[in-house]
Amino acid sequence: MGTDNTLYLLQKAEAYQQNEGDGYQHVWIIYDKDDFPDCDFDNTVKRCEALNKRFKAEKRNIQYHPIWSNECVELWFLLHFDYLDTAVDRGQYCGILTEKLGRHYDKTDEALFEVLYPRMRCAVRNAKRLMGKYSKGAPPSQCIPGTNFYELVEHLGAYLKPGK
Repeated sequence: MGTDNTLYLLQKAEAYQQNEGDGYQHVWIIYDKDDFPDCDFDNTVKRCEALNKRFKAEKRNIQYHPIWSNECVELWFLLHFDYLDTAVDRGQYCGILTEKLGRHYDKTDEALFEVLYPRMRCAVRNAKRLMGKYSKGAPPSQCIPGTNFYELVEHLGAYLKPGK
């Protein structure tokens, strides 16, 4: 993701998908709220919905999935341990995760998936519960904290195994 804003990330995915023709059935756009403007964060979801509607009308089997965390992916990681429904400053997540993991948290740690995998069902349950407190159709920018990362996990669950 780097420093690309949410809409630019979607535009890059669209360009890549268009260059590849209809070779993709699912395009996953994964991003955090971070400091991006609410309108960009929310409009990424709206743009994906518009693309999906257009592809359906054109009878093309392509679906865009906006997978987001507000404020950051560390919320998804923390939900592997505990249910959290209050906003936490982004800067605090690393310390909380270090405590929960029993070792220094680093989101680039290649072993993180292996460590979190046994708690995946708990994370899905906690994320669904968290998102259930918001009204259906609420803009992602207003879901603080919130994440729909569980949608990716549920869709790809059979392929997610440690060591792969």
